[in-house]
Amino acid sequence: MNEVDNSSMLTLRTLEIGEREPYRFEVIGLPTGRGAMLARLSGVWKILKIERGKSYAWTGSFVSADAALTSLASEA
Repeated sequence: MNEVDNSSMLTLRTLEIGEREPYRFEVIGLPTGRGAMLARLSGVWKILKIERGKSYAWTGSFVSADAALTSLASEA
């Protein structure tokens, strides 16, 4: 599994793979100047928003990377 597309303009690119499956993704397709990563932390998926000059923390508690991506897409 290298890329996942949730049928929106956002795509996931695998950054790290655990024993069996990816657990950290970069989100591709956000507006210029914005970025995000998704990671499975303590058994749930979380979002880290990235924007120059701002600090963000891991947020959310999603059952899957696709659910986290869908939430992020609704904000974009």
